[in-house]
Amino acid sequence: MGMGSASPRSRVHLSLVMFILVVLTCTVRTVAFAGMPVAGQPAPDFVLPGLLDAQTLSLKDLKGNVVLLNIWASWCTSCKDEMEDLLAVQEQYGPRGFSLVAVNIDNAPSSAVDFMKRFENRSKKKPGFILLYDRDKKVPKDYFQRGMPTSYLIDREGILRKTYPGSFSKSTLDTLKTAIEEALK
Repeated sequence: MGMGSASPRSRVHLSLVMFILVVLTCTVRTVAFAGMPVAGQPAPDFVLPGLLDAQTLSLKDLKGNVVLLNIWASWCTSCKDEMEDLLAVQEQYGPRGFSLVAVNIDNAPSSAVDFMKRFENRSKKKPGFILLYDRDKKVPKDYFQRGMPTSYLIDREGILRKTYPGSFSKSTLDTLKTAIEEALK
């Protein structure tokens, strides 16, 4: 029997093995990405206390605004490096219905508060964005965050538009601004 002529039984076995591999591959992908927010889907809601006060805020409270959700920590050098650029983005777009929501995930909120005080002293500006504290780190879990920092652009209807893993550079900041302009239309 040559290589090109497999027995009917071995063709059935091969077909069955291929079918099982396809089913397993699809199932693993579905399980691995179940619940992961993707562009075009509603952004997961959250309710968190303020970092500097006890007033709580939810993502739903911001419906009607374009939101940049930024997950950061004071121990993250890249997070600290991009803070000034994010402040400038808030200043530029805030009057047009844009809200930067910076969710801190430090183990001790005092570390983040200390960082923000130093940031204010250095920049000579109060942050014009919303500072929240996520003690249980629920937001990074709900958004399947893979690195620090990560930002998520959410439109006026609460739909996730884009995910920005890592800190913003000058080129990705330009891309972000273009996306914000589009979402504000």
